[in-house]
This record gives sequence, C-alpha cells and structure tokens, in this order.
Amino acid sequence: MRRNFRSLLVAGLMSTGWAAASAATTAATPLTINATVLKVCVAGVGTPITMASITQTSGLTGSGTVIVTCTAGTTYDVMLDEGANAASNAAPDQRLMKSTLGTATLTYGIYQDAAYTTLWGSTVGTNTLHETASGLADTWPVYIKVNSASAAAATVGNYTDVVQLSVQY
Repeated sequence: MRRNFRSLLVAGLMSTGWAAASAATTAATPLTINATVLKVCVAGVGTPITMASITQTSGLTGSGTVIVTCTAGTTYDVMLDEGANAASNAAPDQRLMKSTLGTATLTYGIYQDAAYTTLWGSTVGTNTLHETASGLADTWPVYIKVNSASAAAATVGNYTDVVQLSVQY
C-alpha cells in the first residue's frame, strides 16, 4: 500500500507542475541608477596678448583669447580685473603696463570687441562678458588698446602687466 501511495503522490505532483520545481527560477527587482550633473566652469587663456613693437606712429593695439568651459546651459560672466599695476578699482581703460626697466608705464584698456567700444572689466552686469555655456570650450577674443598719449610719452623698454581672469557662474 505504501508503494501505491508514493506512486500516486509522484503522479499527482507531476500532473500539477510540481516536478518542474527543480528547474531554475528568476526573480526581477528594479535597480535605480542616478547621476548628478554639477554646474562647473573652468577658465583659461587661449592665447596670451603680445603687442607688436610700439612707436608713436604705429598701431597701439593687440589681441588674444580667453577660453571658458562650463557645464552646458550654465550662464556665466567673464571678468578681467584692473591688473597688477593699476590703482585698485581702476577703470577698465586705465590699466597700466609697467616698464621692466623702471617705473615708466603705458595706460591701456581691454575691450570685448575689435571696434574698441565695449570695455571689459570686473563689474557683473556692467562690463563683463555674459554668456550661456555650450558645454564645450567657448573661446572669446580679447582686444587691447594703448592710450595714444601714453604711447607718445613712453620711454624705450619692455612693458608688462598681469590681469586676473575670473568666471562667475
């Protein structure tokens, strides 16, 4: 009788699908993936500005570029301070290049355009370059113009200044 009961039990389990219980089973659970994109900007100089030799009759201009790379869609302002030699809070067209041989100076301005009409300074909303980032390296031209009276009175020598480039975003 015992044998018959076992045979009936096995036959019953097989007919209800319990025999497949030894096969592999899969349980699914969702895995959530998250990422946070930070608002970041990095600024640098693309080409330093070196002016050609200046004489009283030559052009008193030069140009270069700055590069700003920010997260796409980020609005930012590019600021250029008054330089190492000018008075604190000097106007953007009153920066000073100082002679490497003495105390002589050349007064100059930094501009955002080749027509030398839009000064470039460090007052957000007034004289900074305001842009929206592409997400790639954005290159912006920088134009320098030496004050003609300053150039006419300049002594022979090399002149230099260091202007800090900042990005506010």
